[in-house]
Amino acid sequence: MVSESENINKSRLRFNLTLTIVSEVLNKIIPFIIIYVGQRALGVEGFGVANFSIYMVDAALPFIAFGYSTLGILKIGKLTDPQQIGKMIGQVSFVRLVHALMVIVALNVIMSVYPGYAEYRVLVNVLGFTLFTAALESVYVLSGTQRLDVYIIFSIIFKVISLICILTFVETPDDLLLYVLFSYGFNGLIGLATFLYAKSKYHISLPNRADAIHLFKKALPFGVCSILLMVSDRLELFVIEIMTDPLSLGYYTGVLRVQQSILPLIAAIGSIFFSEMVSSDSRKSLTTHARLTVTAIYFVLFPVAVGIWFTSDQIIELLLGQSYHGVSTVLSMLVSGMLFHTLIITFGYQVLLIKGRIKLINIVLLAIIPLQLLLSIFLVKNYSLLGGATSVIIAKVFIGGVLSWLSFKYIDRFKLNDLVSILVAGVVMFLALSVLPRFELVLEVLVGGVCYLSVIALLNRELVVKLLERFTRVFSQR
Repeated sequence: MVSESENINKSRLRFNLTLTIVSEVLNKIIPFIIIYVGQRALGVEGFGVANFSIYMVDAALPFIAFGYSTLGILKIGKLTDPQQIGKMIGQVSFVRLVHALMVIVALNVIMSVYPGYAEYRVLVNVLGFTLFTAALESVYVLSGTQRLDVYIIFSIIFKVISLICILTFVETPDDLLLYVLFSYGFNGLIGLATFLYAKSKYHISLPNRADAIHLFKKALPFGVCSILLMVSDRLELFVIEIMTDPLSLGYYTGVLRVQQSILPLIAAIGSIFFSEMVSSDSRKSLTTHARLTVTAIYFVLFPVAVGIWFTSDQIIELLLGQSYHGVSTVLSMLVSGMLFHTLIITFGYQVLLIKGRIKLINIVLLAIIPLQLLLSIFLVKNYSLLGGATSVIIAKVFIGGVLSWLSFKYIDRFKLNDLVSILVAGVVMFLALSVLPRFELVLEVLVGGVCYLSVIALLNRELVVKLLERFTRVFSQR
């Protein structure tokens, strides 16, 4: 006889799994369609201007988020009094609104002082409302109260509307403003929707001055870390904008948009396991979760990084057009760099953050970023876009390596059997695609995927079972 609670858990599991699958499929398909439409409608230079304007706004977001969400999740997860939750929402929203106002002013000062940014000014200011909605965004409330399904539903609704608007209204280079507004502006509406939902559930009260200052001080180390990670991730882009021409910028930002459509994969898998890592109360447990996190990400990401070297030409032509053929290697390099980004997120950021060593992460980033800037300038000057992509990989290797080494103080060394299986399967996939004749994109993906999974099944079937069990267990708790 199955109990009512077991029925509820199974029902919730099926709902969350279905919702997550739908969300992930849309989150992968819609960005690619938006890229496809945008490049063909705007042209290389217009597409570059649109993307760089979006990246400027994106680069400002860490100055607003500033670690408040991390603190909010940790605190709200422990609160049971709705009044206290409402008070916390009021504190975070008010302080982030102050940040947003200062960021808008700072962006306009920068664009006024530097003449090269004049062409982005209108687009950035049009998207300025997203900075204020980012201040109100209340995903941390939904996460802390275990209602992320609400956020997923909002995300699905607004992304579908965004796609419909782009397909309907964006047709020529004159539609640059509409493309920027529809492709990015709806993110602001998602944030606003989460705030209105939180407001309907809790009585939000404004903070006093002392509470606001206390919250800022608590969030400061986390905010600095978010900003430094953003600087490291975007450094080569701004170097390319300054040192090359608009056409080169258009090529690079187009390729970067494709790579960033894959990047949320790491964040999604990492967040699933991070929820369990936070509750780890022993060195052994933390080690297990860290090992499973990096294994799960590499299990999915490694075949993508291998396959992209053989399919980047076809992907580039499909999404961006034949004019981008010359930069397909840049896409392959940027995707390969995500393998080292995994080390930063897993062994570095997550383990050290859980152990309260956020300041140590900041010190490492502060030490490496100036060297990364010099390296980016040198490589972009001598090797253009390939140099920019190379500087990204080198920086991630050093940052990921140092943070991983520092994290070994808090976790045990573990066997690499699972990672070796993934590596061997990836090498076999690489060799198979190397000797086989070139196929259509879909066939190459199928051949590579079947080859990779077959080798994994032969070498380490337990790995697949173990990962599926862990994913199922985590989703059943959400």
